[in-house]
Amino acid sequence: MMGLSLVPWMSFTNFLEQDGPALGLHLNVKKNEIWWPNRASVDHFPDEVDRIDNAGVKLLGAPIGTKAFTMGFVKKKLAHLKLFVVRLRK
Repeated sequence: MMGLSLVPWMSFTNFLEQDGPALGLHLNVKKNEIWWPNRASVDHFPDEVDRIDNAGVKLLGAPIGTKAFTMGFVKKKLAHLKLFVVRLRK
C-alpha cells in the first residue's frame, strides 16, 4: 500500500484481519515493507512488517531516496552494464 498515512493503513489492516477471512481475503503482514524517510525510532506498525533503511528504496525499478543512495544504485547498474558490454565484445 503505497503512500497511506498511519490511520488509514491501520483501519485497512484491522478490516482485513477481522472481516477479510470471511471474504476470502488474508493479509500476509510479512510481505509488507515500510520506507518512511523521516521515521522515528518507534512506530505503530506490526513487528512483522519489514522496515527499509531510511536512506532509500527501489520502487518499480527506480531508486528513491538520498543522493548517496541513488548515486550508489546508478553506479552499481552502470558497473553491471559495463561488464555486459565487455562480454558482448568478446
